[in-house]
Amino acid sequence: MSARTPLHLAAEIGGPPHYDAGHYLRLARLAEGGALDYVTLGDSFARPGLDALA
Repeated sequence: MSARTPLHLAAEIGGPPHYDAGHYLRLARLAEGGALDYVTLGDSFARPGLDALA
């Protein structure tokens, strides 16, 4: 029988931008309370609009 590797769970925090750190801190603590391993922030340096990925 082979050894089992752990499953890592994550959350992506996205949506409209918020300019206070408290918003992201509350969401990260909520994820931590749910035993998630890490969170990522949906951030981009791309210009908004239809040609953002062009």
